[in-house]
Formats: sequence, C-alpha cells, structure tokens
Amino acid sequence: MAIKLIIFDLDGTLINSIEDITIALNYALEPCGVNDLTTKEVSGLIGEGPSKLVEDALVKCNLRWDREELVIRFLDFYAAHPADRTVLYPGALKTLQALDGVKMAIITNKTEELSLSILKKFEIDNYFAMVVAVDTMAEHKPSPAPVLHVLSALKALPEETLIVGDSAIDIETGKASRVRTVAVTHGYGKDGFERQADFVIHSLPELTHIVRNIP
Repeated sequence: MAIKLIIFDLDGTLINSIEDITIALNYALEPCGVNDLTTKEVSGLIGEGPSKLVEDALVKCNLRWDREELVIRFLDFYAAHPADRTVLYPGALKTLQALDGVKMAIITNKTEELSLSILKKFEIDNYFAMVVAVDTMAEHKPSPAPVLHVLSALKALPEETLIVGDSAIDIETGKASRVRTVAVTHGYGKDGFERQADFVIHSLPELTHIVRNIP
C-alpha cells in the first residue's frame, strides 16, 4: 500500500533551530546565574517541549527555581526571536516539493504559535495539512495520541503513514502508533537512536526514495 501521509517532527528534522533555542534558554536561566549552556548541551535536552526543557536544564545545572517563571521567560524571549539563526536543513524545501502529492503534517513538542510562525517565515506552511503542537492537545509525544489524532483527521491508516524525526521520542511515538518510522541523523538525537527505526536517512532528500519504493 502506497504512502499517503508523512508526519514530520520540526526541530532537528526540518529546521536547525538549536542556536535560537540555546540563546532563549540561556536568557531564561539568567536569574539563576546561568547563561553559558552550549548548543551541544542544549541539544541533549530538546524533544519534550519548553516546560521539560527548562526542567531538565535546572536539573543539569543542579538548580532549584520556580520552573514556571523560567518557562515564561523562555517563551517570551523565544517568541520575539523564533528564527534569528534558525535555518531549514539542506534539501528540506526540495523534499517537500517532491512529496507535494502526499498529505503531510507536523507533530512537534514546540508550541503551536511558534511552530506556525517559523513555518510561515520559511514559506513552507502551505505544505502541511495539520500542525499538532505541544499545546494543541493534552497528550503529546511520545504518546501516540497526536498521531492517532492526525490519522483520524486526515483519514489515513497507520500502514499508509510514515513518521520522520531526529530523536528516540519520534521513533517511540511511531512504534506506539503502529506507524513506520524514519530516523533522520542530522538532528539532535542521541547516538544510536536510529537503530530502532524502520528506515534511516542522513539527509531529507533520501526520504523521497523511501516513499517511492514502499509498495
């Protein structure tokens, strides 16, 4: 059965946003006396939304602080600077254009407002029939609920669908949803996460080959 739906993660999959996220997180942590986390350190914390990002940063820095206060600082700063240094990954636009006949959606643990803002900035929002973000519904990745929501809304079956992401969370989400998984190695995933995926790609244009060759 041919692929009729592709679900993409956003950060680390379609966009390289690590510099902007790092700058915003360091700004958020300034009241705690921390503002020197590196992009490498922050990349290991990304994946489960802004609240968990701040929580994990506090744990990493061995700090006790009002998490919600810092989350607000992070979101306020990031909303003002969502894509100062963010770029599309090489081949992202070409891949979306090549797959334009397939339904596409995004499931991200970024907020909906930020996701839509960034998609519009790069003029790729029109490729996606749906964007399900961390604040769109009560459950989010790695719960299968967002995927099942997209499948229902876009009238696709699990066997007709691929989920593409750069982390173990994306692969876990796909497995829980009985959707085939594609690991992208150019993002923020920990070493070896791709071993659990059904397919592995090192650049986005490779995805078109997978889609065209699944019967």
